[in-house]
Amino acid sequence: MSRAKHLPVPPRTDTEALVEAWGTRIDAPLLQLALVHRSYANEAGGIANNERLEFLGDSVLSIVIAQKLYEQYPDAAESDLSRMRAATVSQQPLAAAARRIGLGDFVFLGKGESMHGGRDKDSILSDTFEALIGATYLTSGLEEARRVILERLSFLLVDAPSRGQHQDWKTILIEYSQAQGLGEVSYEVEGEGPDHQRQPRDERGEDHPRLGEDDAQPQPTLQGPPNGAVPAQQQQEEEAHRHGRKDQRQCHQERQRTVQKAAPSAAEPGAGQPHAEVEQDAGHTHPQREEDGEAQGSLVRHGAPLPSGQ
Repeated sequence: MSRAKHLPVPPRTDTEALVEAWGTRIDAPLLQLALVHRSYANEAGGIANNERLEFLGDSVLSIVIAQKLYEQYPDAAESDLSRMRAATVSQQPLAAAARRIGLGDFVFLGKGESMHGGRDKDSILSDTFEALIGATYLTSGLEEARRVILERLSFLLVDAPSRGQHQDWKTILIEYSQAQGLGEVSYEVEGEGPDHQRQPRDERGEDHPRLGEDDAQPQPTLQGPPNGAVPAQQQQEEEAHRHGRKDQRQCHQERQRTVQKAAPSAAEPGAGQPHAEVEQDAGHTHPQREEDGEAQGSLVRHGAPLPSGQ
């Protein structure tokens, strides 16, 4: 609120007088919030404003007035009740009720609104009035809010039927036509459908095509290479497979040649004597095994018996 000290101060800050004119107690924080207009909140650095309370108060006001009119005019049609309610809770009548308690003098406004007569604007007065209703509902509940609403708006409810007729544009048009001698007023419906989904005839688009089964988009299909050609990727895989098999055959043949070269023939001297074993893969002899063979040969020559199992 450091920036608030540079903003306009309402002409009146004695909120006790406002509460007395309103007719019931309101919690101090809710009362303060109900009096803060959006323009003041923005210039004060984005503090909270009364719009949420206004939203709540609008709903409470609508149900209270709707029930009152329903009970007070049991023979009125739904359309008549709607017009009477609109004539009671719309912007202008609520602003008139706000002026009766001097509400505009208590509202916190920004510099622009304060300089351009915002304290007497129907929109600001009616919104603040509804915010007070919301604050009253949160403080004391529905029944106390109902009592205050009916008391503050009693002057509007007295002539609600007559004012409701002037809210009907058809009635106003007929009365004007009769007063001016323009003849009978006739109406032509320019659209079709229920009220909440009515469309003008020139915008219905009767000839607009609709997407149906015949308009379905074709699905992509996978197609093979033309004329039975083998894809390049498949050719590469088959060639690599062939090379792999060729390499395996070459390795097998080389191992066989190595074994044949290393194995002693029956005609060679020393056949049948211990000899060094040859590894097939590497083609290298093991020195330890050659030494063992020489040691065994020496024992035989000197007549020493061999160890069992040899």
